Amino acid sequence: MSRVAPRWFIYWGPSGMVAGEAIIISITGGFLFGLLTASFHWWRRKVNRLPPWD
Repeated sequence: MSRVAPRWFIYWGPSGMVAGEAIIISITGGFLFGLLTASFHWWRRKVNRLPPWD
């Protein structure tokens, strides 16, 4: 295994998790984080009554 691999990549195998499951969890987590961040910025724009960036 390469020494530059992130720690999560090293530990998912011994935990019994299959590669596909690790990939799906990573993609789902990234999507939910992006959705939460976009929702927060949309809410702050409404609260501060800012116009769209058009």
